[in-house]
Amino acid sequence: MKPNILYKYTNAQIAKIILINHTLRFSSPFLFNDPFDIYPILKCSFSRSDLAKAMFEEIEILIKEGNYRNFNLNSNVSKMINLLLNSNNEKRNRIKKEFTEIVEDIEIDEYPVFNELQEKWLEIIPKNRILCLSALNDNPVMWTFYSDNYKGVVIELDTNEYSNNPLCLIKEVNYSDELPRINNLRHIIRTHIGIEKFDFNKIFHSFEHTKTNNWKFEEEWRIVSFNKHNTELYDDYKIDPKFIKCIYFGINMNNEDKEDLLKLKFDELNHLKFYEMNLNKKKRKIEFSQVS
Repeated sequence: MKPNILYKYTNAQIAKIILINHTLRFSSPFLFNDPFDIYPILKCSFSRSDLAKAMFEEIEILIKEGNYRNFNLNSNVSKMINLLLNSNNEKRNRIKKEFTEIVEDIEIDEYPVFNELQEKWLEIIPKNRILCLSALNDNPVMWTFYSDNYKGVVIELDTNEYSNNPLCLIKEVNYSDELPRINNLRHIIRTHIGIEKFDFNKIFHSFEHTKTNNWKFEEEWRIVSFNKHNTELYDDYKIDPKFIKCIYFGINMNNEDKEDLLKLKFDELNHLKFYEMNLNKKKRKIEFSQVS
């Protein structure tokens, strides 16, 4: 279940840009610190036998429903349909057996439709711009990694389902030590046959939202977007300032940066709340108290 509040860890400089411009920064995967994030090699969750069976079943459905003329079908599929239409049951079974043997002889990774997907994925990765948020605002490791060793901030963001809130589109990251795999078999088949067009969001979702278990502590959520013809490895996207709720200062933040951020609490950001970090040494926890 999506939380109503998520947190952005960042340094003081980017925090000022966020508050002044009312933007959030989406970064290229090339800037990520996990070398296995947005992995470039695609794998499938189904076998050659699964592929052959599903493809023949889809062709049989087209014949049964009689609507195959409504689609711009793959030429080989059209030939197969014509052959099956002019065959008795015995011949159909023989064709199915021969078809299955041919398909099973081809390595899935060498199948044309998967070559096309692999090429498209490698084309998409450099264009990906991703907003990474966390369900936590008090994780010491993330304060070190992403908030400039406690000299930066954490920004609290409202992710509720409002019509003008892009943050409601955010999706949870899955943690697994297994490589993500393409599992949309029927969609792949129907695309290859010529019934549907590729839905790359559907196909590549798991590849954009899976990290290894080493990163589970981050409790990450993401929005995936694309480069806006910017030459930088990031893009800043506009957000209604009312969805920026609170700023949490790191314990090592210098006074100048803190004062700069406090001065931005006016007009559309007049609702902002600011919090100081406190270290509870007895409980070994990060805690916060509101700046009056």
